Amino acid sequence: MLDSYVFMPDDSCRVFITEQDGKWSMTANISGKHYSGERPTLEDAFKACANLLYKHAKDFWLRMDTRAVTAPWVDKLPEVENVR
Repeated sequence: MLDSYVFMPDDSCRVFITEQDGKWSMTANISGKHYSGERPTLEDAFKACANLLYKHAKDFWLRMDTRAVTAPWVDKLPEVENVR
């Protein structure tokens, strides 16, 4: 069984990250444009897709819930203090 993650908030924005043979393949369709790539780790693939969404579909990037994908490396993320 392959590991995969899908982010499809709208018909105009679809992102798929899929594990195949130890590599992570990424496919995105954003506003009629197709993007694809491959990364060695899920973390690298997720970051590449997040950057793509930030650049081309910021409204969707702002609304995505990343917890399912970032769970394996969440302990590596820095703590952020509330600054008021």
